[in-house]
Amino acid sequence: MKAIAPTINRNSQGEEVTNLQDGLLLLLRRQLIRVSDEDRRFFEEGLIREQQAQRYDDITQKLVSVFQEQNRLQITGEVDQPTADALNRLLQGLSAIEQSSIWTIQGQITDALQRGLSEHLILVSEYDLDAITQISESRSNADGRFEFTFDYNEKLQDSDRPTAPDLIFSISDPNGAEKKISAIFIIDNQQETNVPRLADSDEAPIVLMNAPQNLKIRISVALTQRPITEFEELIARLSPFMGQMAFIDLKEDRTNFQISFLNKESGLSKEKIIQLRDAFVREREADIIPAWVFFGLASQQITFNALGSMEIAQLVQVLVPLQPSSDRENLEEIAIRLKQFINRQTIQAKIADLKDSVGDLLQPILNSAEKLESFLDAYARHDGAIKSFWQTMSQNEQFQQDIPRIQLNLQLSQLTLNNKGLVSALQQRDISNTRQLVDLSTGDWEALSLAHVAEIPPHITGENDLERSRLYAQELQILVEIAFPTEVIKKTLPQ
Repeated sequence: MKAIAPTINRNSQGEEVTNLQDGLLLLLRRQLIRVSDEDRRFFEEGLIREQQAQRYDDITQKLVSVFQEQNRLQITGEVDQPTADALNRLLQGLSAIEQSSIWTIQGQITDALQRGLSEHLILVSEYDLDAITQISESRSNADGRFEFTFDYNEKLQDSDRPTAPDLIFSISDPNGAEKKISAIFIIDNQQETNVPRLADSDEAPIVLMNAPQNLKIRISVALTQRPITEFEELIARLSPFMGQMAFIDLKEDRTNFQISFLNKESGLSKEKIIQLRDAFVREREADIIPAWVFFGLASQQITFNALGSMEIAQLVQVLVPLQPSSDRENLEEIAIRLKQFINRQTIQAKIADLKDSVGDLLQPILNSAEKLESFLDAYARHDGAIKSFWQTMSQNEQFQQDIPRIQLNLQLSQLTLNNKGLVSALQQRDISNTRQLVDLSTGDWEALSLAHVAEIPPHITGENDLERSRLYAQELQILVEIAFPTEVIKKTLPQ
């Protein structure tokens, strides 16, 4: 029998229909179309009746649909190009088709980094002196792979007898835009041989002259003139070793050695692999900012502090050389989101620092971790004089009753060089205003200092705790005198 050539449907008749029905009958009998015994007899009897009438009728249409469903093809009930290719592959495997007329091409479409390009349309055509005749089409799968099986029939051979076909390819991306083919490689025993252009010109087509019947090729497509970024290069070099693991999940500790493994397999430094992993961690934290942004900024050693002072237009210019060719997102939108993320990170860092320094002082007053967080957040976000901050918070119903005590605690902390135990002890002595500290005697300060010697600042040294307490008490008295000189003078005057 001859190879099945599309398109065949209810409008078809004659030899092309009976040839198709011969193929369907053979596949049924060899159980390559899987149906029950009862259904097989039903289809065989129906096909024979329609074959005798040379008609593409209900039974033929139904069996074509069954074949399409079993081979994960679009179910149309008509023999289109993908269906014809699938039928011919099976029939060729059974040696049912004259081998001299069947050509099979298996291939992959990739970018410059040999990454497979999915959902690209590939057209193969016969290239002749006076015309280009389309033979077949295929669409690449998730790995960029495709396959053609076609009948190099008498019509196609008209201009080439007695030679094999001269094949030319064209590629369109998923949006229908035609892509330029930069190179075609013939693969033999895992070795690639570059196919030369038809002439010494970048505009000359790449033609596979006298193509063999069974051919494996790789087609490289020029997606863009933009240089490959370091981020893209690392992804391409590491991906073959990643298996099912995501970059964000890479670990390196006493029991996990995934980064060391990738270092040995790829030759990339551990530092670069960790930097890539951390970029994906940042991507998850930021939610809507891609990992390449964080990787590129880290590679260029551009800090968040530096970015925070940039205008959006400046930030876009920083991002331009970092953006991978496969990323089509608007850089201005990324820049805006990045600025917002940096602001959030800056505020969170300020809040963390404030918790470490004054959290213990404020917690007893605010009595709630949530309320403490809210107060520190307001402070971290405030932009302006500290006086305006206190005025604003004094008018806030949530905090207005607490503000006097908060201010007192912070002032006492400042005057005692952040000795939290001493601050608590002063409050227990009913100190409600820092000016009252003027009334404490040298003996009072020394006793309080000795009671909280563990929190005396490390810059105050002495031979023992008693000496350190005495020196600390002297320093505190000096600080009070500097802070409230008028009150100190009044105290020394005769009453």
